[in-house]
Amino acid sequence: MAGGSEVMAVLMPFISWSVLPQLLTKFALRGLYDMHILTRPSTPIQAQLHARRVQALVIIGYLLYTVYSTIFKRDPNFYEVLGIPLDCDADDIRRSFRRLARIYHPDKTAGRQQDQLFFIEIRKAHDALADPLKRLAYDRFGPSVLEKRELATEREFFLHGFQSSLGFYIVHPISYGFVNWLAGRKAISYWLVTLYIILLASEFSLIMGVRRWDGFGLLPATMTAHDLVASLHSAYTAVILASSHLGPLLPTLRNPAANTSFNHLFDGAASEKDMVGLRELVMQQEMKMADIHIQSGRNQDMNLLPLRPIPKSSVSTLQQAANEAAKRRSKPRITGTGPSVRQPSRLEQTFIHRLSQLILRHRLEVIPAVREAEKKRSASRHERKEIRRSESEASVEQVPSSISSNGNGVNNVKA
Repeated sequence: MAGGSEVMAVLMPFISWSVLPQLLTKFALRGLYDMHILTRPSTPIQAQLHARRVQALVIIGYLLYTVYSTIFKRDPNFYEVLGIPLDCDADDIRRSFRRLARIYHPDKTAGRQQDQLFFIEIRKAHDALADPLKRLAYDRFGPSVLEKRELATEREFFLHGFQSSLGFYIVHPISYGFVNWLAGRKAISYWLVTLYIILLASEFSLIMGVRRWDGFGLLPATMTAHDLVASLHSAYTAVILASSHLGPLLPTLRNPAANTSFNHLFDGAASEKDMVGLRELVMQQEMKMADIHIQSGRNQDMNLLPLRPIPKSSVSTLQQAANEAAKRRSKPRITGTGPSVRQPSRLEQTFIHRLSQLILRHRLEVIPAVREAEKKRSASRHERKEIRRSESEASVEQVPSSISSNGNGVNNVKA
């Protein structure tokens, strides 16, 4: 059961990091939009940029929270339960236990269950720290090593402690490599191996008692070597999982205005200048594609030239062959040009231009801002047509009246 719990303790960060960042990003975006801290995006590019930036902040915040909780929100160790420092002696342990036992003894607490459980905890702490061998094993490998009653010597305690630590260093790389393989990333990288070796060396130095790193006084003074190792394990796991989530976001966060010459056309209302720029950009891309197509055809013809059969000579005499050779030598030799490309006719050029305009129009109709501008343009065009029609109808009505007036005048003159 202990091995299974250790394996689950290694796998749980992978499960939480694969689910929580996406959920927290959704909730954070919804809250920022509802509180009007961020304006709601008008284009898909703005929405994607907001999601990436908020997700990066969520990942960094969750990483800091994970490191903080592993250090300051962990379960209290036996020294903290008894309220004694790490360098205490046997007399300090005995006095602290007696002081707490007089307060939390079951005879003094009137059967309160919480106080009884705390009394059991301080008794376990006293039994572990009063024995020098058990205290050494507890400081290095935590309370799980004390559950093995068959361990009696310092060598046996250390062998069991190192074997239990192997679960992390075997299961963790396999799990991380499998997750990277599922995501299509490289399973092992150089910086990961380097961090892995640094973690292994730090744990070995802490367990062997070479030195105690107090983190420049920022860490609690009552943290044992096992507590420091557990915090390093959690911080290591959180850092590599956060980097795997944050790595794909860094290029867009570092240069969010990438391809600005194209992306700015989608922001806000599309002006006529933006439309012209977009049309020129599309035409340039189409011209490049046409050039690539022509060049590929030329290269293909040049590659197939040695495989073509040699044409048979039509000369019948030696004098005719000499004349043909002289003609070929007199012509200018053109090398590397490949097959000639026929220039399109005027009708073909008009058709290509109309087709490109139609394709560009269909592409632009997908953009909401362009669609709104097109609606406004069509509405204004319709209004102008209506005005012209009303003016033409008014002019047509005035013409018969003038004609009738002229006719009456003529009749009067005749009379």
